[in-house]
Amino acid sequence: MRLYSYCSICKNQVKIKSIHKDRLSLAKNDGEVLEVKCGSCGNLDQIHVNNFFAKESIFAILIASLIFVGVILGVIFYVLDLFNRFGKTPITNLLILELFGVIAIPSLIYFVIRGEERKRVRIFNSFRV
Repeated sequence: MRLYSYCSICKNQVKIKSIHKDRLSLAKNDGEVLEVKCGSCGNLDQIHVNNFFAKESIFAILIASLIFVGVILGVIFYVLDLFNRFGKTPITNLLILELFGVIAIPSLIYFVIRGEERKRVRIFNSFRV
C-alpha cells in the first residue's frame, strides 16, 4: 500500500511505501512524525502520520485485471477452436457451458483482490492517532 501526503513547500504529493495496516502501527514502528523527501522540490519535510492518506495500489488492480482478461481471452479462443473443430454439437455446447463456469474463478480472484485493497485503504484512512 502506498501512503501519500503533500509537501509543505511546493504542495505536490509525496509518497512512501508502507506495510502497516493503520496509522497506529505506523506511528509505533516509525514514529509519529516521519521525514519524507519531496521528489519535486527536494525539500526534507517532517510529516505527522495523521497527514498521510492511503490510496488503492495500481499494481494490485493491474495484476487482478490481467488475470481476469487473460482467462477471458483464453476461454474465447478455446470456444472458437471448439467450433472450428467439431461444429455445433451437444458436447460442444456442454463444454462451452463449463468454460463459462471457469470464468467465475478469475472473476472471483479479481473481486477478492479489489475488495481486500479497498478494505486496507479504508482501514488506514479511517483511524487517526
